[in-house]
Amino acid sequence: MFPPRLQRPIKQALFLAVLLTMIMVLHSGTCAQEARVSPALYSPCSMSRAQGSADYAGMTGHPGLSGHEGMMAAITVVLEREFGLVVSRTKLHLYPNREAFQSNLVHIVRFDPVYAREVAGWAVAVAAPEMVLANEEALKRISRSERIRVLAHELVHTVQYGLSSGRRSTSDQWLREGFADWIAYRVLEYLEPGSPTLRASDLARIKDTVHRQSCAPLSKMVTLEGFGDARSRYGGTATYGGCLLAVDLLVKRYGIESVLNYFSLFGQSDDRIGNFKAAFGQDLAAFEKDFQSYRATSLQ
Repeated sequence: MFPPRLQRPIKQALFLAVLLTMIMVLHSGTCAQEARVSPALYSPCSMSRAQGSADYAGMTGHPGLSGHEGMMAAITVVLEREFGLVVSRTKLHLYPNREAFQSNLVHIVRFDPVYAREVAGWAVAVAAPEMVLANEEALKRISRSERIRVLAHELVHTVQYGLSSGRRSTSDQWLREGFADWIAYRVLEYLEPGSPTLRASDLARIKDTVHRQSCAPLSKMVTLEGFGDARSRYGGTATYGGCLLAVDLLVKRYGIESVLNYFSLFGQSDDRIGNFKAAFGQDLAAFEKDFQSYRATSLQ
């Protein structure tokens, strides 16, 4: 957050300079490392949501922020400034169609060919360490708001890789997906002026879907494959929605810092049960029971 003594025009000018600098670096293939901020300086509580949205409103419509790279730059600034996340040298790889996207999920991300074909059938983008791969044809078909949400979601996945020393690790997939969505919806509140009503509508729809439909237990969505099976069986909205709401419960109880600590612990250990207990002070099995009760009572 800028010091209170600075006036809004100066704040916007300085912030625009940061964004344009990041865009120039993105065109050379990397995100600007100079824009690093400290979580202690820019915690989510450092400014009100209304204040933050007003500050970003004048930036997202600037011609220099057009295109997917500009969108990535704007999202990166929000992730770092508002949530204290470190987005390091992330490259955006755009592929013209589903076939090219699927091929590179095999060659770059090292997906099994069968699984790559399945993912390419429904995914718009996929994250790997320090990169986001996207089907440009599918990306162009969705709304601007949804593009922001998708790219923010994938950038959070790159942060998760960074926290665990660049490894995929054994962190639970439901927590990976839920946290990526939890942050992505909040990024929209900063980058889309007047969007809180829309976001509230989206979240109400997710809660309604999760309440009405059966969802896989969290214990069945530990691995990437298990998560994919749940999505195939229960549908994307219910599956991602259940993960988002589980993470929302975690954040309400323990805060964002505990979630980030959870992913960091995998840099030293793949003990997923022990890491959950160390990060949140609660057994994973006990939390799942709490979440089942939460779904049954709070989403009606």
